[in-house]
Amino acid sequence: MARFVSCGFSHFFVVVYEQSFSSTMRATTFRTLVALAAQRGFTAEHIDISNAFCQAEIDGVNIWVEPPRGFESMCKDGEGLKLLKALYGTKQASYLWQQTLSKWLRSQGFKRLETDPCVFVKTVGQHDIIVGCYVDDLLVLHDPKTTMFRNFRDSFLQSGGGRFDGKHLGKLEWFLGVKVDHRDNGDIRLNQSKYINDLLNKFIPNSDASAFARRIPYPHTKFKDLSEASSDSEAERVRKLPYLQLVGALLYLSTMSRPDIAFHLSVLCSFMQNPSMQCFEAAQSVLLYVGATRDLNMQFSPNFAVPDSLSAFAGDIHKQHGVYAYSDSTWTAPKSICGYVVFFAGGPIAWSSRKLNVIADSSALAEYSCASATCKELIFVRNLLSELHVQIPGPVTLAVDNSAAIKIAKERGVTKLTKHFDFAAHRIRSEYEHLRVFPTWVDTFDQTADLFTKALEEHAFVRHRDKLLRR
Repeated sequence: MARFVSCGFSHFFVVVYEQSFSSTMRATTFRTLVALAAQRGFTAEHIDISNAFCQAEIDGVNIWVEPPRGFESMCKDGEGLKLLKALYGTKQASYLWQQTLSKWLRSQGFKRLETDPCVFVKTVGQHDIIVGCYVDDLLVLHDPKTTMFRNFRDSFLQSGGGRFDGKHLGKLEWFLGVKVDHRDNGDIRLNQSKYINDLLNKFIPNSDASAFARRIPYPHTKFKDLSEASSDSEAERVRKLPYLQLVGALLYLSTMSRPDIAFHLSVLCSFMQNPSMQCFEAAQSVLLYVGATRDLNMQFSPNFAVPDSLSAFAGDIHKQHGVYAYSDSTWTAPKSICGYVVFFAGGPIAWSSRKLNVIADSSALAEYSCASATCKELIFVRNLLSELHVQIPGPVTLAVDNSAAIKIAKERGVTKLTKHFDFAAHRIRSEYEHLRVFPTWVDTFDQTADLFTKALEEHAFVRHRDKLLRR
């Protein structure tokens, strides 16, 4: 099979194209849609578009190409072919496809979300149909008791007399390399075991069963001592190893379905410029760990359970469809590590492990700033769910294990310990005053976000991991 591709490297801005940017659905949005399907009992369908870019028309710019090899007879000497469709290779192809798809969906009565422009919602009576787009893959949620999806499919696909050439792949089973498992009790699980197997075959092809006998990504006593290459010879040796490819592949795994390795990947990414042999050893160890735990799943359920540490707020959390969050920070110099995780329908939909932009001179400021960063994510989640017609009544429970940070958020006064706080750090105070977030104290033993701030010893790591992932 051959594909006719344009030489995009020869295209000049303004002369051949003016727009080339196109957005893609966020990983948080994808998990939110899957959780929503479990929570509402929706059916998730998968539609794949065939040669998507070629189904978008060129936007008023004349682009001429030479005929492909073997088809020179299509043109006379000195002549070329004028493109009517956005051929693969043209700079604006992705942008034109997104605009074409968006225009058609809106013509059919769909509303484009402000929170994530790759998601569209259409309401007919009391029922919704939701379309999430990732380039040429469409995730469609609908109530199985209605005919909304059948009508949409027939009007969308050429096989049913519709606009686009594509295939209905049935109930969603694979999306962006993630296995979607629908259970009889309404639960939906996400897993990337096939992706993990592919990584093992690529990077550690001769690993035996004994190599997988590990319960944590890397010993915490050794992980905190990682450093850059100490000599030019070591740097040259590591440069010949696939460190960048391995860490990049693991980073995608961490972003999509394995939050338990998020902290380790954030540290390994910081050594991309000059990794040491120990860094490569640690990356291999993380891969062997996910290989040993490839059966772990991210689970969303209509009958979720509230953690014991938040049992006092169980009633509110159930009314809010299982939305709650944990926030934690490790006070280190020069910048502290911030970690958080947001739950919906019993499973994590958003998480982060990164350095704070604030240079904290106390653990209270570090925890306070991290809680404010968590509030930003909660604002996105609340707005996204609101546009999906899922209302969150009352403030969302935010678990923090620093009582001083909670006191600063709830009390408006200024003291010598808080007078220097940056305006951005006060977001949690604003969210609390507007009754959108309620910070509450939890013991460090129950602080799930602790997993995102440091390398933990085995018992603590497994305890927090099991709150995120299920077997």
